[in-house]
Amino acid sequence: LEILRAAAGMFREMLRSPSGAPAVGFLRKRGVTPEAEQEFFLGYGGGGNELTRRLSEAGVDRDKAVQAGLLVPRERGGDGVEDPSRVKVVADARGRICGFGGRAVDDAVPKYLNSPESPVYRKGSLLYGLHQAAPVVRKEGRVVVVEGYMDLIALWQQGIRNVVATCGTSLGEGHARTLKRISEAVILLFDGDVAGKRSAVR
Repeated sequence: LEILRAAAGMFREMLRSPSGAPAVGFLRKRGVTPEAEQEFFLGYGGGGNELTRRLSEAGVDRDKAVQAGLLVPRERGGDGVEDPSRVKVVADARGRICGFGGRAVDDAVPKYLNSPESPVYRKGSLLYGLHQAAPVVRKEGRVVVVEGYMDLIALWQQGIRNVVATCGTSLGEGHARTLKRISEAVILLFDGDVAGKRSAVR
């Protein structure tokens, strides 16, 4: 958790640096305000192996960074590691930074790149934005569930604060258990395409 919190700070610094200009441009083009950027602790993964370099300079143990899902072993073999990061959005549970969700700011593939499962990051039960939404959900008695990070931020900026999102995976039993602890009135606001409708029905 300490390593993830430190990495989140690094992502924030990179967003504010000159190299973060494309990411800031992307966020503004998508309508993300500076207020939302601050609230959801958005950052930028930098180019190349920028995070790898920063973690090394900070004295972070490489194996622990891999265990936390920040670095991944090279697919081409060897004992090196790669930094798969791009734009980073903090996945926050109970106020703790547990993992990250990334989105390319250009035409890179894959478009979305999320943290792998780790001892503290369980996509099957974590809901993005729950830390911010929980007090409002308890007050209003209902919660809105959307498919993506950007959907959540867009609603939050329109004053809809009782909203959460799945972390790059389908809504499952683990999510349902998490939701049931804060509200039994759940509104599914998935995409209006065929896949979204099928997911909502399922």
